[in-house]
Amino acid sequence: MNNVCIVYFSSLNPHYTVILFYYIMVVTEVLFPEQKKR
Repeated sequence: MNNVCIVYFSSLNPHYTVILFYYIMVVTEVLFPEQKKR
């Protein structure tokens, strides 16, 4: 479903793809901070 949404948004506006990708990264970082260990 995520891939479909990305393709749909990119067809509307290429900038939405970057914004959506960045948003997913931020949400993942917030919800799953333990996955990122330094």
